[in-house]
Amino acid sequence: MRNNYFKVILCIAISIIINSCAQVRTYSTGLSNDAVLEFVGNPKKFKGGVDVEIDNNLKFKALVKKDYAEKPTGYVYTISKGTHSIVVSYNGTKLYSNQIFVSPQETKKIVLQ
Repeated sequence: MRNNYFKVILCIAISIIINSCAQVRTYSTGLSNDAVLEFVGNPKKFKGGVDVEIDNNLKFKALVKKDYAEKPTGYVYTISKGTHSIVVSYNGTKLYSNQIFVSPQETKKIVLQ
């Protein structure tokens, strides 16, 4: 009888040791290669947003936000890294026209007056 208890305890101890040697699984993902555009200014002045044209190709409406923090919050727009031509207009008036270079994960803040 004493021998059976010893065998049971030994089996439990061995199974605990074996199960505690499980591998740790970690997952990692690469960082995004995209950059971020942020349009800041007086939102009341640009009601309904501004018209943005990138590389004479992509056109979209972007909402303007107040510039509060260094981190982009609210409305941000992703673009690919590299050099881009950007034109921003409001009600047909050109507010910003420039060629910019953005690195991966860079936030480019475009200030509208």
